[in-house]
Amino acid sequence: MLVILAVGLMAVPAAALIFDLPGERRAKELVGINPDGCIVRDEGDGSDWRDEARMPSLRDGPAAATIGSSVYLLGGIASFSEDFDRARSVATFERFDVRTGRWAALPPLPRALNHVGLAAVGRTLYAFGGNTERLRSGQASAESWRFDTRAGRWEPIARMPTARGAAGTAVVGDRVYVIGGRGGPASVAVNESYDTRTGEWTRHADMPTRRDHLGLAAVGGRLYAAGGRKEDEESMRTLEVYDAASDRWSTGSPLPEPKAGFALLPGPGGLIAAGGEDLSRWTLYGGVYRLRAVDGRWEALPAMAEPRHGFGAAVVDDRLYVMGGSRCSGFLPDQDSASMPLA
Repeated sequence: MLVILAVGLMAVPAAALIFDLPGERRAKELVGINPDGCIVRDEGDGSDWRDEARMPSLRDGPAAATIGSSVYLLGGIASFSEDFDRARSVATFERFDVRTGRWAALPPLPRALNHVGLAAVGRTLYAFGGNTERLRSGQASAESWRFDTRAGRWEPIARMPTARGAAGTAVVGDRVYVIGGRGGPASVAVNESYDTRTGEWTRHADMPTRRDHLGLAAVGGRLYAAGGRKEDEESMRTLEVYDAASDRWSTGSPLPEPKAGFALLPGPGGLIAAGGEDLSRWTLYGGVYRLRAVDGRWEALPAMAEPRHGFGAAVVDDRLYVMGGSRCSGFLPDQDSASMPLA
């Protein structure tokens, strides 16, 4: 009976599964499909997680960066659409203070974009590229911006040499690296950095595997590029490591499961990988893992109680925060936020 239910449900277009027919919710649960129409893997019981203040606005695909106890979320997609070329981007810019648990509205980005690259250097935020409302058509931006948190305003800086969105962004010293992404019909392996002192861009050795929606994190002068997907929409487990000093790439231990649109962040004891999706299989992942610094192996941490992808994420005071994103592959923006201890 279970097999029959599974076959019958999977024969229905995935987007249509978002809407429940009478009695369909229970059938979905039996075959591992959540009420929003996605196959779910590694869903946690929530015992190690706590709810945080909800985001003021619905957003999928926001960019996140942290300064002190504040997490900044920029841009994103504000409405569900089955058409990948009709995703409504927003310029929304908000700050969440983990100490007070409160959200605050900030001056919006001058242009509405989603999947922007965002990074913090000192008290300044840098935003690079992003997608317009036509995702599948590959209409990406090369615009770059700087936001001084003390002055409280955006100003344009040198444009990114390669227009793209859904790239990985991380900081080594005074440089912000933007790697991978998609600026047209195909994913790219481009590795460029912006020098925040001189305002100049530099091209570096390309990433061995081209991809977009990847995770990128910096630890000790090295950049860890994990997961992501190519234009066939299938997520990957690939981990590649870039040494900024030697301008060389090497191969690392693959992710425990394929992930795209997930969080990859430095945390206590190693790198943290959380959530994600495999759009080719309409599958959502709730798994949270740590790449241990002591031996380079992945270990499982408490899984997300509400699996999601395309969310903002931060590690502050040894806690992992996840904010917004989508509860299903495609776009189904959410406002929920949650956190869990990592120590």
